[in-house]
Amino acid sequence: MHDSIQPAIDAVEELESKTLSLYDDGRYLDAFEGLEAYGGLKALTGPSGRALAGRLAANLGAQRYGSSIHLRAWRAQPEPNSLGFFVAMEIARHWGPVRALALLDDFREAELTPDGMSEIASARAYMLASLRDFAQAERALAQAFEATPQRPWLHVTKGTLLAMQDRTEDATAAIREALALRPFYRPAVQALADALVQQNQVAEAQSLLIEASTKLQSGQIFLQLAQLQRELSQYESAQRQLQAALPLLPLRHRDRDSAAEFAGFQAMLAYDNGQFDEAIRLGEESGKPFHTTVAENLRANRESGRRVVLDVGFTLQHDVTCVP
Repeated sequence: MHDSIQPAIDAVEELESKTLSLYDDGRYLDAFEGLEAYGGLKALTGPSGRALAGRLAANLGAQRYGSSIHLRAWRAQPEPNSLGFFVAMEIARHWGPVRALALLDDFREAELTPDGMSEIASARAYMLASLRDFAQAERALAQAFEATPQRPWLHVTKGTLLAMQDRTEDATAAIREALALRPFYRPAVQALADALVQQNQVAEAQSLLIEASTKLQSGQIFLQLAQLQRELSQYESAQRQLQAALPLLPLRHRDRDSAAEFAGFQAMLAYDNGQFDEAIRLGEESGKPFHTTVAENLRANRESGRRVVLDVGFTLQHDVTCVP
């Protein structure tokens, strides 16, 4: 029995390894298409396979679908090394960091691998920082670095913690360390572009995203570039970036919210480019109250209305703006 089962197990592990390698290289579409002959994302099995499937789905335009993959896998087999980080982040998103910390505190160090310890400690650092306990957050992050010193994600997390303290320049330096370890690491590219924009270094942020868009199969990079170019009134270019994102987000229709937000952004860019019929259609398709209201107003006032653009300069906002 063992001899007949082992080849199948080896094939599954080989498929997961190949998919992970493509994922780490930012070749998300290649990873997804490589799974099609084996049944798609469901071919990735077990805790580590389902963790990868959820991450891949999120990068292909279906964040909520990816989260549901993680949660279902956790219910089937609550394995903290592969799934603990993602489940904790999802709990924090819905119920807050205190409840997420309660889950993380349940994990015993003895059952964690170095990678698992790194992920759990980095998640704990984020939760503590969300509660403004930066001293404890830094200790948790140090524990993560001790477990996996060369992991680029930890430098991105460090940048996030520093940004939450409004230490924007220090955050930028931390994120650059992630890119030194792994050039064009997608989370670091996006985080660095955000940090640069916060420092009004918009030209460097745009150059970074443009270069990254040629290196990575990431719809998220194209969307971030489109959003930045819209802010810069580069409407035609922004619309081109949005169109380039489409084939890289093949699962965007799996998430109703993602599809609605995408249609809403398409509507705004169509409006910016004077494509009013398309803007109305996409705004109504979005179903989001803001975009449907814009569509209604545009339909009613497209002949008599006029566009007004307020000349508002750049203002750096703090991480938390609506609380003491």
